[in-house]
Amino acid sequence: VLRCTPDGGGCSTCPIAPPRDLPEYDPPTIPSPTTIINKLTNPCAIGIFKELSNGSRNLTDLSGLGGLDIFPGMLDLFEQSGKFDYRIQNGDLSGENASTKLVKGMYVITMDNNYLKNATSLSIARTMIHETLHAYILNQVSRYTRTDVNTFELLDEYFKTKYPAKADYHHATMSHFLLGMSVSLYNWDKKFGPSGGSLG
Repeated sequence: VLRCTPDGGGCSTCPIAPPRDLPEYDPPTIPSPTTIINKLTNPCAIGIFKELSNGSRNLTDLSGLGGLDIFPGMLDLFEQSGKFDYRIQNGDLSGENASTKLVKGMYVITMDNNYLKNATSLSIARTMIHETLHAYILNQVSRYTRTDVNTFELLDEYFKTKYPAKADYHHATMSHFLLGMSVSLYNWDKKFGPSGGSLG
């Protein structure tokens, strides 16, 4: 390291500053960890999840409702929060097509292996949308404190009293997202599904 020493003639031993026309140094950045974790191993399920994730915001032939494709929007909320991870995987479940659970701050969706082997692609897409909405509702309800006035919390409290079983009040809450779920499924089917948008 060179040091400037005053010798009456200035600082002749100082390092020379780089010319101003050189590009500034851009230090490397460490990418932030992804919050959307796709651990699916079933090739059909992997493809459907990727297709649903892209969504379609420009659909015009369903009364201009393309902006209601909620699947990519729900994933965006997980991605942007940076606090809650969303993981989708397949595994062996007994008697369920899929399940969604909060495990150590991570919303884990597990798709049953037997279901993935036997279900149609349209059914798998529907189930992914459905389970992602479970994760979204869990996220919305768990992220607010008691002092926050929150529609999801109010719905949660209302449906808990009306439907004691958790799945029932989640499904009752989902009724408010029916149009968005339908648009997500329609968009996927129109672009990638077997029926080209007839959902059949």
